[in-house]
Amino acid sequence: MTQMKLAVVEDNLQTQQQIRTLLNAVNSHRQPIITTFFDSGEAFLFQFSTQQEVDLILLDIQLGGQNGMTVARKVREFDPQVALAFLSNYDDYVFDGYDVGALGYIMKPLTADKLRALLQKVAAQTQVAYFLAEVEHEAIKIPLFDILYFEVQDHQINIHTQTKVYQIKSQLKEIQQQLSPDFIQTYRSLIVKLNFISHLTKTGLVLNDGTSLPVSRQQRAKVKQDFLTHYRGLAHDDLH
Repeated sequence: MTQMKLAVVEDNLQTQQQIRTLLNAVNSHRQPIITTFFDSGEAFLFQFSTQQEVDLILLDIQLGGQNGMTVARKVREFDPQVALAFLSNYDDYVFDGYDVGALGYIMKPLTADKLRALLQKVAAQTQVAYFLAEVEHEAIKIPLFDILYFEVQDHQINIHTQTKVYQIKSQLKEIQQQLSPDFIQTYRSLIVKLNFISHLTKTGLVLNDGTSLPVSRQQRAKVKQDFLTHYRGLAHDDLH
């Protein structure tokens, strides 16, 4: 059975012990979890910057020396994909969590149900799904989690990922049928993944990396609704 590597950044020893107890309770018959505890953001970042061998980072927002959100932003400089989740007594930073692609924002006290739901999300995320593309007569599997958006340009489809752009011959309608609901059409020539949208503007949207993309007048209401539903749904799942 594949093991999960969990890093917990929490400066409260009582909360650390609570997490240990809950992990034993919710994971007694599931995949092995190797958990490392850090009592400061600095200590965690020092190790993460050199090793980066972790599947989930559970961060307390209120760390003694360094704000947990600051730590998360530094993590994203090293790794844009690793799963992040926050622990907090307050919901002040819940929407900031989406800016760093957080998988969850969990209100204290942490419970077995909340922890179990988080671990299930991480497990589901590690079951990688692919988009199969024919690029220059070769079949290539592109991880769906890596795709930012699909764009029609010069009778081709550009697949924009976090590291490169692939060009294929296809129709946007055919592509949409192969994708999960978190890919939405925002313009006649664009399909964008909701997870990578930072915010909406009056006439378009901005991705987490700063890329600006248009949203058609016809799609504007639906895009706004999909965006709000997506993130409010995540907040509702994690806060309650």
